[in-house]
Amino acid sequence: MILCLFVMAMLLGVAYFSRFGQQPHYRDSFALGRTAEWHAYGGSWDLYEGAIRNNSDERGAKLITGFSGWGDYMVEADVLLLGQNGDAGVIVRSSDEEEGVDSYSGYYVGLRDRNNTVAIGRADHGWMEYQAISVKEPIHPFHWYHLKVIAVGCEIAALASDPGTQQNTVAAMREGDCARSGRIGLRSYSSGGLWKNVQVAPARRADLLAIRQGAQF
Repeated sequence: MILCLFVMAMLLGVAYFSRFGQQPHYRDSFALGRTAEWHAYGGSWDLYEGAIRNNSDERGAKLITGFSGWGDYMVEADVLLLGQNGDAGVIVRSSDEEEGVDSYSGYYVGLRDRNNTVAIGRADHGWMEYQAISVKEPIHPFHWYHLKVIAVGCEIAALASDPGTQQNTVAAMREGDCARSGRIGLRSYSSGGLWKNVQVAPARRADLLAIRQGAQF
């Protein structure tokens, strides 16, 4: 009888963590000096003044965390580029990650100081760019920007903000045969970067519509 109760308790515990452990909730612990839940694919990553830093300018270095079962969610992060002629941003719904350029399946939103755009597209061990929206003011290295990316169904919408100028830029995409779930990631291309205040929360269509108002698909 005691053994049966013990087994039932174990099964209930597994079911609990399987259900709630994969809900899209996350907040980084960089300020506390912890990065154990992140996995690097290329790059040179370390903690720096409450942020995570990639000191490498290699093409497509990424840092991944989260659960493969995360579906509709929002990711927010503060992003800073460490160099020129590159980009840095966040990945959503990532899977099948490997080292190398675009060596994952998922969606990426990045700030490019090479041509002053906010880019959004799909990676599937290759790159399909859906939009590159020009910003009103140039994107500068060593300056913090805020990214908010929402994935709901087969639509992705992103809001890039400059806290200094209050400038907002929106990029959005819709894909018929989309990746519906996956992990989050931090990524840079030909430029190092810093990220802080990374957080994930569940999202609804109303959240996505609030961002993409006026955006072209």
